[in-house]
Amino acid sequence: MYQEIYNFLNECEQNESIKNISFGIVNENEVLYQMNKKPYQIDQPRIMFSITKSFTGLAIGMLLDDGLINLDDKVSKYFKDYFPKILNENLEKMTIRHLLSMSSGLKYENFKDALVDDDFIKTFFSREFVNKPGSKYLYSTRTSHILSALVRITTGKTLQVFLDERLFKPLEITNYFWEETPEGNSYGGSGLAITHDAMAKLGILLLNDGVYKGKRIVSKAFLDEATKSQVIKQDSVGTEASKSRGISYGYQFHIVNENEYAADGMFGQVIYVFKDLKIAIILTSQTTDFVKIYALIQKHFRNFTLSNDINKDQLDLYVKTLTYEKESSNVVFKHDLTFKLDKNSLKVNSVRVNKDFIEFTHDDESVDRLNLNERIGYLRFIRTINYERQKVFLTVLASSEDKLVIELTHLESPFISQFIFEKRESESIFRFEPIITFYLDKFEQPIRNH
Repeated sequence: MYQEIYNFLNECEQNESIKNISFGIVNENEVLYQMNKKPYQIDQPRIMFSITKSFTGLAIGMLLDDGLINLDDKVSKYFKDYFPKILNENLEKMTIRHLLSMSSGLKYENFKDALVDDDFIKTFFSREFVNKPGSKYLYSTRTSHILSALVRITTGKTLQVFLDERLFKPLEITNYFWEETPEGNSYGGSGLAITHDAMAKLGILLLNDGVYKGKRIVSKAFLDEATKSQVIKQDSVGTEASKSRGISYGYQFHIVNENEYAADGMFGQVIYVFKDLKIAIILTSQTTDFVKIYALIQKHFRNFTLSNDINKDQLDLYVKTLTYEKESSNVVFKHDLTFKLDKNSLKVNSVRVNKDFIEFTHDDESVDRLNLNERIGYLRFIRTINYERQKVFLTVLASSEDKLVIELTHLESPFISQFIFEKRESESIFRFEPIITFYLDKFEQPIRNH
């Protein structure tokens, strides 16, 4: 077992398109092995992006188990008030099953719209539905969010409150958070942040067909349907990616083949389940090529055994060499500069920098200060749709009397960003460089020197 883990981790390290943060392997009873790279902490909740969808899907399974819904119920039964005045035939035919299988008939998905949307439900139903429901796959975070809204409509509870009672508490998951959309629902397609340990517990639940420590959480009947092919990803057929990722989708799970399926999220968050081997692979990442990471998981674990060619101590010694921590330079920057910023993606209206700290004043006038002689700080930054104060790890990449380069590793997400300050002869420059992120655009702001 440890040899297989070593081989997998080592090959990941040799691949520049794979940047794992944590790794784990579980069977149906326990965690067999796990590791985590500094400066990240294994008990720190991090945004899971689209793994959220699989949690949302499980909630729908629980509603089905409770007899509150039928998968062939028309969506109009629950959301008629949100439908446009001129009804679309495809929209009228849409069922809960179509939402679960990403085959609603929706024409397109624009993920960035979420940043400016004030009602996710209304916006979804105002979109074009050009395909007959069930006939075509279209991956859509907004579609999953409608399932979150369905939970609230049928139970009177947000998805977070519902799953806290039905899933998180039974699995002893307490350290998590869930973003809300403007209309007050838990963000059903992307907003959940959990720890590596919580991901492992979900893996154990799935390997036990919906049972955790003897308690039934969701029915085996639902999981059997959720983890088999419900729709073909028509655009994946015949592609190179299909060799490792498959061409099928279930109910909020990606189906690789009849024995393997996965929950995954942007930048390389993965729960990969081997039904026949009774193991699941858990990964979090800064950024990862899904085709390559799936191929490596399959290469190293499809023939998994508990036999050991190396011992655990040898593997642990290797793992201790894996880190994202960088040495931080001494600050010799000699200026005290304040930049008044134009409207920007950071939602920051001014930045002050000197040899001791960087101070950010946000659009809402809240202030965050990062001390340059401390490695850990807090900064308001985007999660998936909301800007919230989050833990960061600070590295001074470079410092001279006239230039300062700071890198922030955002510990509650995969994001990495850089802030550059430079005093020139006639002007001073502030530059924001997103290294790993989405949504946020780089920008530069000069000020004239007096």
